[in-house]
Amino acid sequence: MALVPFRPGEEGAAIAAAAQRGAQAGLLYLKQLPELYSAVVAEGPVPSVTIRRADALYLAENRQEIELSVVGERTETVVENIMVEVGAGAPTVLLLANYDTRLGTPGAYRNASGVVALLDLLERLRCRRGHRVLVGFLGAEASGATLGASHCRNVLEATHLLEEIRAVVGVSGLGSPRVLVAPGADQPSRWVAGQAVDHLRHQGLVVSMAAPTPPNVWRCPTISVSGLPLMAECTPLDSPDLLDPRRIVTVVTAMEQLLHFLWT
Repeated sequence: MALVPFRPGEEGAAIAAAAQRGAQAGLLYLKQLPELYSAVVAEGPVPSVTIRRADALYLAENRQEIELSVVGERTETVVENIMVEVGAGAPTVLLLANYDTRLGTPGAYRNASGVVALLDLLERLRCRRGHRVLVGFLGAEASGATLGASHCRNVLEATHLLEEIRAVVGVSGLGSPRVLVAPGADQPSRWVAGQAVDHLRHQGLVVSMAAPTPPNVWRCPTISVSGLPLMAECTPLDSPDLLDPRRIVTVVTAMEQLLHFLWT
Protein backbone atom coordinates (compact mmCIF):
# COMPACT_ATOMS: atom_id res chain seq x y z
CA MET A 1 0.00 0.00 0.00
CA ALA A 2 1.37 3.42 -0.95
CA LEU A 3 0.31 6.96 -0.14
CA VAL A 4 0.24 8.69 -3.52
CA PRO A 5 0.18 12.51 -3.78
CA PHE A 6 -1.15 13.92 -7.05
CA ARG A 7 -2.40 17.03 -8.78
CA PRO A 8 -5.88 17.26 -10.36
CA GLY A 9 -5.87 15.56 -13.74
CA GLU A 10 -2.64 13.66 -13.03
CA GLU A 11 -4.00 10.85 -10.85
CA GLY A 12 -3.52 8.22 -13.56
CA ALA A 13 0.17 9.01 -13.96
CA ALA A 14 0.65 9.15 -10.18
CA ILE A 15 -0.83 5.71 -9.51
CA ALA A 16 1.08 4.26 -12.47
CA ALA A 17 4.35 5.58 -11.03
CA ALA A 18 3.48 4.10 -7.62
CA ALA A 19 2.82 0.73 -9.24
CA GLN A 20 6.22 0.87 -10.95
CA ARG A 21 7.79 1.40 -7.52
CA GLY A 22 6.17 -1.82 -6.33
CA ALA A 23 2.93 -0.61 -4.73
CA GLN A 24 0.10 -3.15 -4.79
CA ALA A 25 -2.56 -0.52 -4.00
CA GLY A 26 -2.69 3.26 -3.60
CA LEU A 27 -4.29 5.88 -1.40
CA LEU A 28 -4.51 9.02 -3.53
CA TYR A 29 -4.56 12.48 -1.96
CA LEU A 30 -4.27 16.01 -3.34
CA LYS A 31 -0.74 17.35 -3.21
CA GLN A 32 -1.55 21.04 -2.80
CA LEU A 33 -5.06 21.21 -1.32
CA PRO A 34 -6.57 19.32 1.63
CA GLU A 35 -9.97 18.62 0.07
CA LEU A 36 -11.28 15.27 -1.07
CA TYR A 37 -11.01 15.22 -4.85
CA SER A 38 -13.28 13.04 -6.95
CA ALA A 39 -10.44 11.18 -8.67
CA VAL A 40 -11.18 7.92 -10.43
CA VAL A 41 -8.54 5.66 -12.00
CA ALA A 42 -10.82 2.94 -13.31
CA GLU A 43 -8.20 1.27 -15.51
CA GLY A 44 -5.20 1.81 -13.23
CA PRO A 45 -2.49 -0.84 -12.86
CA VAL A 46 -3.36 -1.33 -9.15
CA PRO A 47 -6.49 -0.63 -7.04
CA SER A 48 -6.73 2.89 -5.62
CA VAL A 49 -9.06 5.14 -3.63
CA THR A 50 -8.99 8.85 -2.81
CA ILE A 51 -8.61 10.23 0.73
CA ARG A 52 -8.12 13.68 2.24
CA ARG A 53 -4.59 15.00 2.68
CA ALA A 54 -5.00 15.27 6.46
CA ASP A 55 -5.90 11.58 6.64
CA ALA A 56 -2.92 10.69 4.46
CA LEU A 57 -0.52 12.62 6.69
CA TYR A 58 -2.01 11.04 9.80
CA LEU A 59 -1.53 7.57 8.37
CA ALA A 60 2.04 8.38 7.40
CA GLU A 61 2.97 9.84 10.79
CA ASN A 62 1.38 7.06 12.84
CA ARG A 63 2.25 4.21 10.48
CA GLN A 64 -1.27 2.86 10.78
CA GLU A 65 -2.04 -0.56 9.36
CA ILE A 66 -4.42 -0.30 6.41
CA GLU A 67 -6.68 -2.92 4.93
CA LEU A 68 -8.13 -2.08 1.53
CA SER A 69 -10.93 -4.17 0.05
CA VAL A 70 -11.68 -3.50 -3.62
CA VAL A 71 -14.55 -4.92 -5.62
CA GLY A 72 -14.37 -4.44 -9.38
CA GLU A 73 -17.50 -4.21 -11.48
CA ARG A 74 -17.82 -3.26 -15.13
CA THR A 75 -20.78 -1.04 -15.94
CA GLU A 76 -22.04 0.48 -19.16
CA THR A 77 -21.91 4.27 -19.06
CA VAL A 78 -24.47 6.28 -20.99
CA VAL A 79 -23.40 9.85 -21.70
CA GLU A 80 -26.21 12.38 -21.97
CA ASN A 81 -25.08 15.89 -22.82
CA ILE A 82 -27.42 18.87 -23.13
CA MET A 83 -26.39 21.52 -25.67
CA VAL A 84 -27.96 24.98 -25.86
CA GLU A 85 -27.21 27.56 -28.56
CA VAL A 86 -27.66 31.33 -28.28
CA GLY A 87 -26.93 33.85 -31.03
CA ALA A 88 -25.56 33.14 -34.49
CA GLY A 89 -22.36 33.37 -36.46
CA ALA A 90 -18.70 32.87 -35.70
CA PRO A 91 -16.65 33.31 -33.60
CA THR A 92 -18.20 30.97 -31.08
CA VAL A 93 -17.45 30.45 -27.39
CA LEU A 94 -18.24 27.11 -25.73
CA LEU A 95 -19.17 27.09 -22.03
CA LEU A 96 -19.20 23.82 -20.09
CA ALA A 97 -20.44 22.54 -16.73
CA ASN A 98 -21.18 19.07 -15.35
CA TYR A 99 -24.76 18.53 -14.24
CA ASP A 100 -25.25 14.96 -13.03
CA THR A 101 -23.00 14.48 -10.01
CA ARG A 102 -24.87 12.65 -7.26
CA LEU A 103 -25.75 14.70 -4.17
CA GLY A 104 -23.39 13.93 -1.30
CA THR A 105 -20.48 12.89 -3.50
CA PRO A 106 -17.31 14.97 -4.00
CA GLY A 107 -18.02 17.72 -6.48
CA ALA A 108 -21.82 17.76 -6.19
CA TYR A 109 -22.17 21.35 -4.99
CA ARG A 110 -19.26 22.53 -7.13
CA ASN A 111 -20.89 21.22 -10.29
CA ALA A 112 -24.32 22.52 -9.27
CA SER A 113 -22.91 26.03 -8.91
CA GLY A 114 -21.50 25.82 -12.44
CA VAL A 115 -24.91 24.84 -13.81
CA VAL A 116 -26.57 27.74 -11.96
CA ALA A 117 -24.00 30.17 -13.37
CA LEU A 118 -24.50 29.03 -16.96
CA LEU A 119 -28.30 29.16 -16.66
CA ASP A 120 -28.01 32.75 -15.40
CA LEU A 121 -25.66 33.62 -18.26
CA LEU A 122 -28.03 32.07 -20.80
CA GLU A 123 -30.88 34.19 -19.45
CA ARG A 124 -28.78 37.32 -19.95
CA LEU A 125 -27.58 36.43 -23.43
CA ARG A 126 -30.89 35.33 -24.94
CA CYS A 127 -32.19 38.89 -24.86
CA ARG A 128 -29.15 40.30 -26.66
CA ARG A 129 -27.87 40.09 -30.19
CA GLY A 130 -24.38 38.72 -30.49
CA HIS A 131 -22.18 35.97 -31.77
CA ARG A 132 -22.96 32.34 -31.11
CA VAL A 133 -22.55 30.89 -27.62
CA LEU A 134 -22.79 27.15 -27.10
CA VAL A 135 -23.50 25.95 -23.58
CA GLY A 136 -22.85 22.32 -22.79
CA PHE A 137 -24.20 20.61 -19.68
CA LEU A 138 -22.09 17.46 -19.58
CA GLY A 139 -23.20 14.11 -18.23
CA ALA A 140 -21.45 10.89 -17.14
CA GLU A 141 -19.61 12.59 -14.28
CA ALA A 142 -21.71 10.89 -11.60
CA SER A 143 -20.43 7.47 -12.54
CA GLY A 144 -16.82 8.56 -12.45
CA ALA A 145 -16.51 8.80 -16.21
CA THR A 146 -14.88 11.69 -18.04
CA LEU A 147 -16.51 10.97 -21.37
CA GLY A 148 -18.83 13.98 -21.46
CA ALA A 149 -16.29 16.41 -22.92
CA SER A 150 -15.05 13.89 -25.49
CA HIS A 151 -18.58 13.13 -26.71
CA CYS A 152 -19.38 16.84 -26.83
CA ARG A 153 -16.32 17.42 -29.00
CA ASN A 154 -17.30 14.57 -31.33
CA VAL A 155 -20.79 16.01 -31.83
CA LEU A 156 -19.42 19.48 -32.57
CA GLU A 157 -16.93 18.03 -35.03
CA ALA A 158 -19.66 16.06 -36.81
CA THR A 159 -21.81 19.19 -37.13
CA HIS A 160 -18.84 21.26 -38.38
CA LEU A 161 -19.04 23.64 -35.41
CA LEU A 162 -15.76 22.65 -33.82
CA GLU A 163 -13.61 24.76 -36.15
CA GLU A 164 -15.69 27.86 -35.34
CA ILE A 165 -15.06 27.72 -31.59
CA ARG A 166 -12.62 30.38 -30.43
CA ALA A 167 -12.43 29.40 -26.76
CA VAL A 168 -13.74 26.82 -24.28
CA VAL A 169 -14.55 27.85 -20.70
CA GLY A 170 -15.40 25.30 -18.00
CA VAL A 171 -16.99 26.41 -14.72
CA SER A 172 -17.45 24.78 -11.29
CA GLY A 173 -17.24 25.62 -7.61
CA LEU A 174 -18.40 29.21 -8.14
CA GLY A 175 -19.63 31.20 -5.16
CA SER A 176 -16.65 30.51 -2.90
CA PRO A 177 -14.51 33.37 -1.52
CA ARG A 178 -11.78 33.08 -4.15
CA VAL A 179 -11.69 32.26 -7.85
CA LEU A 180 -9.06 30.13 -9.54
CA VAL A 181 -8.45 30.36 -13.30
CA ALA A 182 -6.56 27.44 -14.86
CA PRO A 183 -5.37 27.76 -18.47
CA GLY A 184 -4.58 25.01 -20.91
CA ALA A 185 -0.96 24.20 -21.63
CA ASP A 186 -0.72 26.34 -24.80
CA GLN A 187 0.05 30.05 -25.07
CA PRO A 188 -3.37 31.08 -26.50
CA SER A 189 -5.04 29.47 -23.46
CA ARG A 190 -2.80 31.49 -21.15
CA TRP A 191 -3.82 34.66 -22.98
CA VAL A 192 -7.54 33.90 -22.59
CA ALA A 193 -6.95 33.02 -18.93
CA GLY A 194 -5.23 36.37 -18.41
CA GLN A 195 -8.22 38.19 -19.88
CA ALA A 196 -10.56 36.19 -17.61
CA VAL A 197 -8.48 37.14 -14.56
CA ASP A 198 -8.65 40.83 -15.52
CA HIS A 199 -12.44 40.77 -15.92
CA LEU A 200 -12.95 38.87 -12.66
CA ARG A 201 -10.71 41.27 -10.74
CA HIS A 202 -12.55 44.21 -12.27
CA GLN A 203 -15.66 42.88 -10.50
CA GLY A 204 -13.82 42.98 -7.17
CA LEU A 205 -13.13 39.24 -6.87
CA VAL A 206 -9.97 37.72 -5.42
CA VAL A 207 -8.49 35.76 -8.33
CA SER A 208 -5.46 33.50 -8.70
CA MET A 209 -3.92 31.97 -11.81
CA ALA A 210 -3.36 28.23 -11.53
CA ALA A 211 -0.67 26.17 -13.21
CA PRO A 212 -1.45 25.10 -16.80
CA THR A 213 -3.52 21.94 -17.09
CA PRO A 214 -2.51 18.94 -19.22
CA PRO A 215 -3.56 18.89 -22.90
CA ASN A 216 -7.28 18.22 -23.40
CA VAL A 217 -9.67 17.22 -26.16
CA TRP A 218 -10.16 20.70 -27.60
CA ARG A 219 -8.20 22.32 -30.44
CA CYS A 220 -8.66 25.89 -29.20
CA PRO A 221 -7.76 27.93 -26.10
CA THR A 222 -9.25 26.33 -22.99
CA ILE A 223 -9.61 27.59 -19.43
CA SER A 224 -11.47 26.55 -16.29
CA VAL A 225 -12.95 28.96 -13.75
CA SER A 226 -13.50 27.46 -10.30
CA GLY A 227 -13.68 28.37 -6.63
CA LEU A 228 -11.04 28.11 -3.95
CA PRO A 229 -12.04 28.75 -0.29
CA LEU A 230 -9.85 30.87 1.95
CA MET A 231 -10.06 28.39 4.85
CA ALA A 232 -9.64 25.19 2.89
CA GLU A 233 -8.03 23.45 5.86
CA CYS A 234 -11.24 23.42 7.89
CA THR A 235 -14.00 23.82 5.30
CA PRO A 236 -14.38 21.35 2.41
CA LEU A 237 -14.97 22.58 -1.11
CA ASP A 238 -18.25 20.71 -1.28
CA SER A 239 -19.86 22.44 1.70
CA PRO A 240 -23.01 24.24 0.45
CA ASP A 241 -22.67 27.14 2.91
CA LEU A 242 -19.55 28.27 1.06
CA LEU A 243 -21.35 28.91 -2.20
CA ASP A 244 -22.68 32.46 -1.90
CA PRO A 245 -25.22 33.18 -4.68
CA ARG A 246 -24.06 36.81 -4.83
CA ARG A 247 -20.55 35.68 -5.74
CA ILE A 248 -21.95 33.43 -8.47
CA VAL A 249 -23.79 36.43 -9.95
CA THR A 250 -20.57 38.47 -9.82
CA VAL A 251 -18.66 35.76 -11.68
CA VAL A 252 -21.43 35.56 -14.29
CA THR A 253 -21.15 39.32 -14.86
CA ALA A 254 -17.40 38.97 -15.42
CA MET A 255 -17.95 36.05 -17.80
CA GLU A 256 -20.51 38.05 -19.78
CA GLN A 257 -17.94 40.82 -20.21
CA LEU A 258 -15.28 38.27 -21.17
CA LEU A 259 -17.54 36.89 -23.90
CA HIS A 260 -18.05 40.32 -25.44
CA PHE A 261 -14.28 40.90 -25.30
CA LEU A 262 -13.58 37.61 -27.10
CA TRP A 263 -16.11 38.48 -29.81
CA THR A 264 -14.37 41.76 -30.68
